[in-house]
Amino acid sequence: MEITRRSMLTGKTHTREVNVTHQEIAAWHAGALIQDAMPFLSDDDREFFMSGITPEEWDAHFGEEAQMDRALGA
Repeated sequence: MEITRRSMLTGKTHTREVNVTHQEIAAWHAGALIQDAMPFLSDDDREFFMSGITPEEWDAHFGEEAQMDRALGA
């Protein structure tokens, strides 16, 4: 499903394809933790879904340490 969010870091609007269903989104909106409602999402997709921040924005904002953490799966 295409998800459009405004980045909390830059204010830019981005759209990404995220593998979620309407039922999973409804569960999250009803108060389920995102990791419980959508446990299969990658860290990048989960962050984008919650904050609109893309991996590229995250790396640009938080720098080299964030890139290393992402590469290591931390």
